[in-house]
Amino acid sequence: MSSPSGSLDEELQILFGALCDGLRQEVRSRQLADLAIRQRLGGPNPLAVHLREGREGDMAPALARQLRSVGFFVQTESYFADIKDGRLRPDYRIWLPASGKYLYLELKTYGWGDSKFSPSYYYKTTENAIQSDVGKLKGRDLPNGSVVVGFSKPDEGRQKMCLSKAFQDLSGKIFTPSGYHEIGVNRIELLGMDAGAGYAMVGLWVRKS
Repeated sequence: MSSPSGSLDEELQILFGALCDGLRQEVRSRQLADLAIRQRLGGPNPLAVHLREGREGDMAPALARQLRSVGFFVQTESYFADIKDGRLRPDYRIWLPASGKYLYLELKTYGWGDSKFSPSYYYKTTENAIQSDVGKLKGRDLPNGSVVVGFSKPDEGRQKMCLSKAFQDLSGKIFTPSGYHEIGVNRIELLGMDAGAGYAMVGLWVRKS
């Protein structure tokens, strides 16, 4: 029989895999929508349907929808179940059925591909925002963490740091010193799916209690 700790580890791996698969599926869905609009208009699509254009406000419900399709119960912008604190509403409250507990996650975008809304990368600004989220959740005796999603630029050779390296640095810079475990950091290839991003990165870090 699996231990509670083992159940949590397995569920976190399933969750991480669902985030990676879900991001790719969401990009594919929007690729199809973009194609349909271009066909209907007979030319370029003036509407921003790409996931990389939406930032956090669009990313959070898109990934929640994909997690629900796997079987997770997900609430967005939800209060802590055991503490009524109007100042704190994590981006996700996810019920882990095997472990019998909630997981609270903050979402951050960290790289936006070629986007008219974010023409450049400001890694330090995003790192400060992630650090702030870590601080908000740090005192909670509940499983909590951060999911970070980013889209690469096609011309990464001209950037100060490629997106995959920036993600690799997050553990040492922010999460490990704060007691978080790296559940996974994965590169999602998007070639042929989005001309504004060659790949995406997904990272998940969790403090288990």
